[in-house]
Amino acid sequence: MNKIVLLGGSNSFKKNGLRKGLEKNCKLFNLSLGATSSLQNLYELTRNRKVISCCDLIVTESNVNDFHNLNLTSITIDNTIKHIELFYAKLYEFKRPVVVLIIPLLTKNFLHAELVNKVHRSCIEKYKFNFIDIQNFYDCNGLSNELNLFNLDHPLDCVMSEIGEYISHNNFKINYHDNLPILSKCKIIKLESTKIKSNSLLKESVSYIEHKYKINHDYLGYKVVGIHSWNDYPGVLTIYNLGNKISKISNTECQFNDISHSLYVDNETFFSSSYEKISEKSIRTKNIKPKRKHFNLIGIFLIKYNDNDFKNFVFYDLKRGLDNDFSFSLEFIIKHLEFNREYSSYLYEKTFLGRLKRKLKNILYSFR
Repeated sequence: MNKIVLLGGSNSFKKNGLRKGLEKNCKLFNLSLGATSSLQNLYELTRNRKVISCCDLIVTESNVNDFHNLNLTSITIDNTIKHIELFYAKLYEFKRPVVVLIIPLLTKNFLHAELVNKVHRSCIEKYKFNFIDIQNFYDCNGLSNELNLFNLDHPLDCVMSEIGEYISHNNFKINYHDNLPILSKCKIIKLESTKIKSNSLLKESVSYIEHKYKINHDYLGYKVVGIHSWNDYPGVLTIYNLGNKISKISNTECQFNDISHSLYVDNETFFSSSYEKISEKSIRTKNIKPKRKHFNLIGIFLIKYNDNDFKNFVFYDLKRGLDNDFSFSLEFIIKHLEFNREYSSYLYEKTFLGRLKRKLKNILYSFR
């Protein structure tokens, strides 16, 4: 049985969606997490390197998450592009077959949808990854308005499940070519476990932050970019050095939060649970206030950037119709849509409004 690693957000996490289809024909290692960006995917590449190195296929979708995090938190467009680019570069280093899904971005009144998709498509083209561009399929077939369910860019579960099943039944190749080595380095700070937190899908070792902790010299010069936590109550983690301070709130879900402000580890960098004033927004924390000095930390993610990795970023046009483009597999969506139209019409006719409409027609007809 093939081993597939899944990276992404809630579209990869939903019970009856993508993962359901993938699980039918493979052993699935689901490393996705709801409401998280490409940076969380990069974090999972770093902490699950052994599992990913041994898998038969990597499936990833994060354009929706990058789009929402960019619009709902303090993360900047420059940081978003940098982390997308670094994620794909590190993904290529595994030399495993990869399938990238471009999920439709249909949420209204948000910015940078085209730019986020353009960055993802450029990286797909640069590394010649296999891809299924659902966004382009929707646009070309006029489905964007009809299938806009105002559901945080979650396509129909039946559609995502069938995509997953299609992927699990097929073989995807690796496209090797020359690329400059990636010089940026990623590290994770993880303390001794205090307890295990789990639910039906997740299991994590957490460390209850009771004291002030100093970050040691192994991380000198690294930038603090993300916090992974799973709190019992909403909590704030404050990280500070000789010149800067970041206070980031986290909710009670297993959550990974990007950090947008610049804080680099120096000789006097510490972190602690606190009541400090929150310095930047976090995802899914609207109207949430910390109730006590409390924080369950899973890990702090750090990156030592090398400017050479980012100075020559190029926007590529994604070449379609080649042997790494599997978007043709989406024709079944039209059939689903036709069935849903017929079924919706059938249900409508059986409802009170449907019956009332028929009666009015009959009454009007009798006066003719």
